[in-house]
Amino acid sequence: MERLRYIREQAGYSQQDVADESGVSQHTISELELGRRRPQGRTLRKLAQVLGVEVADLRGDPDSPKAEAPPLQDRLFNGGSKERGAFIERWRRYVEARVAHYDNRLAVVKRGGLFPGFGGAKTLQDDSYEEFSQFCDVCNGELAERWLGDPEVPDTVKDELGFDLVEVQKLFLQVVGRIGDAVNELAETEAEKDEAEQRDEQLRERTRDIGKSA
Repeated sequence: MERLRYIREQAGYSQQDVADESGVSQHTISELELGRRRPQGRTLRKLAQVLGVEVADLRGDPDSPKAEAPPLQDRLFNGGSKERGAFIERWRRYVEARVAHYDNRLAVVKRGGLFPGFGGAKTLQDDSYEEFSQFCDVCNGELAERWLGDPEVPDTVKDELGFDLVEVQKLFLQVVGRIGDAVNELAETEAEKDEAEQRDEQLRERTRDIGKSA
């Protein structure tokens, strides 16, 4: 099936990529492309779904669309949907590690260990917010450079990526919020309570776009 190979290559997929997403073995795909195996309808339907075309396009029926280029949503774009998923997953793992780090430090502050009490909580709040800000700058910059600035990437893909990244950012923002709660809890004097309230106000202002539903 020369048509299968042509459409696959136009979509930017390797045989293994198609195999991974369709459940059809790489060997079977190779055999089909070489014309050594008769295609079954069920197999063709799986391959067509992954490649974003009709079964008729794979068969090369004269009345079918030529399928020069499968739908944009699952092609190219720095490796396609797999690469976009890897981008989100990479930042998710980073955030999970940093959240665990700050939760551990917060527990130490509350226990009265190193840098305890109101002063320790303030220091931790400053550290966590500074890292959160840097994290957002870096991952948002990568998102814009790789996908948001590419005119060939559909708006639906951009919106989905943006939403997924915001969900990851919220995980980091939530630990910053927990530290802010501790600042309030550990404030004892009126001056400390006023300062804690001011910090809360500043944090809400700086993170209002990300924090609406965090």
